[in-house]
Amino acid sequence: MLNHDSQNDFVTLLGRHQSQVMGYIYSLVHNISDTEDLYQQTCVVLWQKFGEYRLGSDFGRWACAIAHYIVANHLRQQRTRSRCYSDEFLNEYLQWRNDREDLELTETYNQALNECIDLLGKSDRQFIEERYCSGKTIKELAKQYERSAQSLCNSLGRIRNALLKCIERKLVSEERS
Repeated sequence: MLNHDSQNDFVTLLGRHQSQVMGYIYSLVHNISDTEDLYQQTCVVLWQKFGEYRLGSDFGRWACAIAHYIVANHLRQQRTRSRCYSDEFLNEYLQWRNDREDLELTETYNQALNECIDLLGKSDRQFIEERYCSGKTIKELAKQYERSAQSLCNSLGRIRNALLKCIERKLVSEERS
């Protein structure tokens, strides 16, 4: 059991880094409901392991590293469910994120993502915004667009792959600068 000061430290650090951890989780799962559930699971593990945390070190990095394992486990468990994105895309994306030791790249990544979204064609950009900003499900969008869910999943996969390639190009270009 943590003492009173440790409990206060935990609450303060968690509050300070909540948006960073939630943003990191969301960047991996792209679903607000899953993000909230996985954040709660992450908080439980953070609480359980807080005795291992060294005060003064980067709490956000530590918390995101724990969140990464929780998300990876969640995605492995969900593998039997039908997903709109391919396992290949998921593996490439998680590998790309895992290869980056410095979680501060999240801000750079998000900037690159926004720039790449701006480069999409109008209909692709609108589709991405409707799917992720408004939170509409594939089923709702299929009805709205009068297309099959599988067709929309294929389109979404194509757009995601294009975004991933664009982001990688931008990050490589920035690293060279």
